[in-house]
Amino acid sequence: SRYGADVISRIEAVRKDPEALADLQSLLAEEINRMLRDLAGQAGTETDRIYEMTVAGNSVMLHLLMGITPEYLGEIPFPLANRKALSVLPADLGLDLHPKGNVWVFPCIAGFVGGDTVAAILASGMHRGDEKKLLVDIGTNGEIVMGNRDGMVAASAAAGMLRTIHSALLAAIIGVIKKPCSPSSVHRCAERVSCQLIMAESSRRFSSHATIDER
Repeated sequence: SRYGADVISRIEAVRKDPEALADLQSLLAEEINRMLRDLAGQAGTETDRIYEMTVAGNSVMLHLLMGITPEYLGEIPFPLANRKALSVLPADLGLDLHPKGNVWVFPCIAGFVGGDTVAAILASGMHRGDEKKLLVDIGTNGEIVMGNRDGMVAASAAAGMLRTIHSALLAAIIGVIKKPCSPSSVHRCAERVSCQLIMAESSRRFSSHATIDER
C-alpha cells in the first residue's frame, strides 16, 4: 500500500495529509467489496443478497473503515474516538451489501487493544469458563489477555522481534504436528500446559492462547 504496511505508517499519513483519511477509507471499502464478491461467487449469489456483515479489526483499521481519524492513537495516552460496538448501514461505508442490510462493527477495549482482540476472546471461549487462560495475538502490535468468566485484563505493546520468535515457535509446533489443524491442540507436561493455535490460512497469520497452571 502507498500508505505503508503497518498502522503507524497509516496514522502518520493521516496526520500529514487529512485528505488521506477518505482515500484510506475508500481503499478499505474496495478491498472488502472484492472479498464480498469472491465469497458471493463461491456461494452462487450476489453481494446485494447479503444482509448482514460483522467486522473485527485493530483499533486503527476500524477507525479508518468508519472514516474516523486515527491520528490521536499515535499519541500518549492513545485515546479512542469510539470504543463501542456500532451498527452501520452498508452505504455509509461504501459496502456493496443489500441497501437495507446492516454492518456490525466490533467494539475496541482500549487504545491498541481492538476489535480483533475482542473477536479472539469470543473465538477462544475464554470468557465462558472458570479456568484462567492467556490469549496472545502477535502482529505489528502484540495483544495479551488473561482471565476467565469472572474478569479479564488486557495489554498491548509493539511486537518487534517477538513476532519473529512467535512465528518460528509456531512453525516448529506445526512441523511436529505434521498436518493442517485449525484449531489444533498440543498438550504437554501431563495437562499442566495446553496450547491452542488459531490459524488464518488466507493471511498466514497465527494467534494462540495457552492455559495457565497455577500449581
